[in-house]
Amino acid sequence: QDLPQALEALEKSATLNPDDAEAQLKLGELYLQARQFPKAQTRAEAVLQKYPSRIEALLLLGNAHAGKRDMSKAIDTIQQARKLDPQRVSTVLNLATLLYANREVSAAEKAYQDALVLEPHSVQVHQVAANFYTMQRQFPKAEALLQKALELDSSNLYVHLQLGAFYLYQKQRQEAEKAFRQAIAAAPDDLRGY
Repeated sequence: QDLPQALEALEKSATLNPDDAEAQLKLGELYLQARQFPKAQTRAEAVLQKYPSRIEALLLLGNAHAGKRDMSKAIDTIQQARKLDPQRVSTVLNLATLLYANREVSAAEKAYQDALVLEPHSVQVHQVAANFYTMQRQFPKAEALLQKALELDSSNLYVHLQLGAFYLYQKQRQEAEKAFRQAIAAAPDDLRGY
């Protein structure tokens, strides 16, 4: 319910300050959240006309294309952003997700592997890559990534929960129970662990 009010306020700001790239991008992000993809695209394109190398605008544009189901344009746009900053892992993960959604599984796997190389100590990257391998039914790889994520942060409630869900999916009840007990031990005050 706050989204319409935020949209209205940012629309006014963006109208009063059409050269304010930050306002245009924030408004575009809100349009994405509201699933108003053509409007998000318009904001991204406006920023890119003035700042053609603005990665945030390319990401916004790519995601607007994806929302409109134009996966070819979405992937091309995110690849442009990646070329501008090949070390930005969030862009690599965004690309991997789009490639997978477009059924380009080998290219998606390469992007997930690139993300793991870029940030080998990121729990989130390990979790996202584990999801990919689970969907591909490559369970040993998925489990290894989740175990590595736990090595990186043994107190991370969400990794314990993800591992428990993974084991449930594998019909490994004892392992799932163990992971869920570890989740409770990792965050006893967090009710999501119960």
